Amino acid sequence: MEAKLAESDKLLREKKYQACEELLKSIKNVPEVAWRKARLIYVQTTTLAEKPSKDVLQKTFQRALDEVDAGLKANANHANCLTIQTQLLIAKCYERLKNKGKAKEYCQKVQAMTETGYLAEEAKREAKHISEKL
Repeated sequence: MEAKLAESDKLLREKKYQACEELLKSIKNVPEVAWRKARLIYVQTTTLAEKPSKDVLQKTFQRALDEVDAGLKANANHANCLTIQTQLLIAKCYERLKNKGKAKEYCQKVQAMTETGYLAEEAKREAKHISEKL
């Protein structure tokens, strides 16, 4: 499995998204695969030449959320499924999907993180801002 995961990372760096997706689908859906699937969905969406419609974005980000949820169900403490950036992305997605309860839940997780540094502090400020808007 490690070789396939390394190959999927390489395919993503090379922007061979379809091949990466097919490879990830061929591997048992464990947390290491789940977060990579969510990352792939995010990268595919954010690198499009034209911004997709709101409906397409909602469906796409819901797919990414479903992948992350699958990874967290398998291992609630998996590091790559619990990064601040992922938590914040999830909070933003739930905010856009108008799921205030889930948005607040993930904003609280970001704010509770003990990591330090400018990226962590920036993420915590943004999570606080999102929480205040809800």
